[in-house]
Amino acid sequence: MIKQALEQQMRILRDLLAKELAEQGHRNTGALERSLTYEVKREGDKVVGAMMANIYAIYLEFGVPANRIPYTPGSGAKRSKYIQGLITYFTTKGLNPSEAKSAAFATANVHKREGMPTRASFNFSSNGRRTGFLR
Repeated sequence: MIKQALEQQMRILRDLLAKELAEQGHRNTGALERSLTYEVKREGDKVVGAMMANIYAIYLEFGVPANRIPYTPGSGAKRSKYIQGLITYFTTKGLNPSEAKSAAFATANVHKREGMPTRASFNFSSNGRRTGFLR
């Protein structure tokens, strides 16, 4: 009986977290929302619930200060997972490879100056928040 009640509450929590993510404007592919899963199990005389999500949820929860952005303009680095991730993101938004690369570097420069979230990213939020979806 307690296990079923906790499962119901975990389902509600998962749905509320997904709603908050969408309202904050954090929906591109839906992967993070789909990664919100939970499990409820008995551990001796206790019933324990755990919520899981993709690891990058932590960056959406707390943001990333500018000094932690892994990009150094003009460094001449041949490969960067950060830049490659931004190129992939912009490709999913329909940009061709050249446009995606330009957009990635422009975004990296803004991230390096402002951190994440950027001031402009609040335009994608319907509730005025871009971090703290768990809180």
